[in-house]
Amino acid sequence: MMRGLLELFTIFDWITPSIGFIQDFKNDPTLLQTNSWTFFFDYGDLLNAGYNAVDVERLLHQHGIKTWGSQITGGEYFFSVPIGQTELATNILNQRGIVSKY
Repeated sequence: MMRGLLELFTIFDWITPSIGFIQDFKNDPTLLQTNSWTFFFDYGDLLNAGYNAVDVERLLHQHGIKTWGSQITGGEYFFSVPIGQTELATNILNQRGIVSKY
């Protein structure tokens, strides 16, 4: 019930996407994602696995991986990392059983 209510209110959130856009532009000015990779997760699956958005980003930061543009929208959680750190981030997440949709 509470999760459904929170997801309903996200449709009215225009601030978070705006901040994400600014962060994307700051970290990958081409806006074509030639310098970054975006990971997508089903947020419900992530929660069921015992993780939340803060846990995932904290885990990556502990390994020196920069993240930005994180958002939870429409049941999806996503964030970007520098293209050169994509493989390392994937390995760290997979070791914890956190698997990206794409």
